[in-house]
Amino acid sequence: MYHFGGLSRIGRSFLFWAVTVLTLSSAPLLAQEMNAPDIVFPQFVTGDGNSSRWIIRNNSDTVLTGRISLVDPMGEETQVSIDGGFTDRVPFSIEPWGSLDVSSDNTGFFKAGAAEVYVESGSGSDMEAAEIFFVLGNYVSVTGALPATKWQAYVSRDASENAGIAIQNPDRTSAAVMKMTLLDSSGVEVATDEQTLQPGQRISQFLGESFLFQEYFEQNPGDFVGTVNLEVTAGEKVALVGLIQKLPSGELIAIEATNNPFISPPQQ
Repeated sequence: MYHFGGLSRIGRSFLFWAVTVLTLSSAPLLAQEMNAPDIVFPQFVTGDGNSSRWIIRNNSDTVLTGRISLVDPMGEETQVSIDGGFTDRVPFSIEPWGSLDVSSDNTGFFKAGAAEVYVESGSGSDMEAAEIFFVLGNYVSVTGALPATKWQAYVSRDASENAGIAIQNPDRTSAAVMKMTLLDSSGVEVATDEQTLQPGQRISQFLGESFLFQEYFEQNPGDFVGTVNLEVTAGEKVALVGLIQKLPSGELIAIEATNNPFISPPQQ
């Protein structure tokens, strides 16, 4: 097993997500577009035969307009092949109670990043979005993440699987400093750490890697079940999704994270 773009990769197995569309455009990000996205998919992967799909539903009585912006691991716009052309954004206009179904072409070079959904008019609170990605012949669906300051994700680690997270800081001006707390299956705190995501940065890693308690798992290499709990202590909100990779196949499962983590009480 080796790593590519921060994700475990076995043989030619990838985690991939992507995009298809109504209308395509490619333009620099403008200052007014630096507001927080309404929904984030902290990981997309496309190219080299891989593809992904997004579904957005407008559950309101007004037209919903906006865009899906595709950014690389440092938050810069990145070009993806869609409908035979390359673009870094997918504009959409969805009629009341309508839906958008979008997929990438699976061509071009392999690349990973984050997908940010911005609502420009209409009711973002009535929008629902899901990403469907294909891994080793398996389709997996995960709902979009609303950026938040607190997250909890289930994790497990043994000979058959390893869990991790994909996380993105969508803010383009401030770094996100995060307190990370690892709890075991009994809810006991076993490790803490502090990590920082630079403006726009996206990271996807598994337990035992540098972002997820590497020192603890080097000292405790056995099986583990519990949760990763995250609190932003400085900066803006982040978006997160949980991941489980089956071994040795590399099959990937996405798990929705929640906004109710364990927070260590302040020391007296």
